[in-house]
Formats: sequence, structure tokens, C-alpha cells
Amino acid sequence: PICRVALPFQQMITKKHLTYLCGNNIEFNMPIPKPTEEDEAQRAEFKGGWMSKNMETAFYASMKADKVTGDCAFCGVLNNGEFSWRVFSYLDGDTLYPHYDRITGKLELFARKYSQFDESGKTIVEYLDVWDDKTIYHYKKDNSTSLKRVKNNILEALGLDGWAEDIEAKPHGFAEIPIAYHRSGA
Repeated sequence: PICRVALPFQQMITKKHLTYLCGNNIEFNMPIPKPTEEDEAQRAEFKGGWMSKNMETAFYASMKADKVTGDCAFCGVLNNGEFSWRVFSYLDGDTLYPHYDRITGKLELFARKYSQFDESGKTIVEYLDVWDDKTIYHYKKDNSTSLKRVKNNILEALGLDGWAEDIEAKPHGFAEIPIAYHRSGA
């Protein structure tokens, strides 16, 4: 008889890659040969912000998502002038839709689709968040009752999508789209 042993090679490889990529803190070096005191002060301020916003954890979460699922998105968030971040990944149940300009290849729009239970905790509701260079839009596809499911199926059959605005669109506060997206092999 042939003896077979199952080994979690994918998990082991991912752990090794993450150890290599994220095992040491990121170093910040000045790209100029003779930095001035002002340059050093800016570097120290940037490094302090990097540490206070826990960007090492964001880097780890992004790399883990990329190594496990093949794509990830880092999203910068400004809430009342305070910076924070999110990492979106298929690992967390997100479906990511980047849209690039055909000519320049620049990311123009980014959408994240995800599901959550409604307030009752019984029905799953689909959400879609869309970012462009100035605004974030929030949409919802409510399938909470059989009537709403039938209505959404009819809308889809007619070429309409069944999504409705959930929260009023608002500016995200960044000068450009606040998403850094990576798909392995793309």
C-alpha cells in the first residue's frame, strides 16, 4: 500500500513569504545624497505617522491577502480629518472591481461588493461601495423579502441592476482615488 500524507504546503509557503516580506520593520532612507535638516525632520514626521497609524499591520494584511487570494486593495480613509485605513480582500468576503482607463492604465474607479446581515440578523443584504477621484458612493441591493428578490430578478432580466443608493454620496477627502490595488500576475 502507498502511504499518503497531506501537508499544508500553500499555508507553509504563505507563512514563509510573509515572514520574508514583513518580518522586519520597513526602513525609511532618504533618496538624496545630502539631506538637509528639513528633509530629516520631514522623514521623522513621516515615520512617526507611519508608526502611529499602524501601517506595518496594514502592509502585513495587504501582503497576506495578496499571497493567499491573489488580489488586495488598501483603502485610505479620512474621517473628520483623521486618517485610518482598511484592507479589502476576498479573504474577508469582498469582491473587488478595479476599473482602469484604457489609454493611460490609471485606476479611474474602484468598487467593493460585500454582504452583511440586516438589523434583524436573519437576512443577508448586499452592498457596493464605489470610489472615484473625488467621491465615495454607497449602494445597497435589498433582498430581504421574497417580493424584493423577485423585483431585483426582474430588474436584472430587463438589464437593470437592482442597486439603490444606500447612503448619500460624499467626498472622500483625498486628491485622488484613495485605493492602492494589486492583483498578482496582472
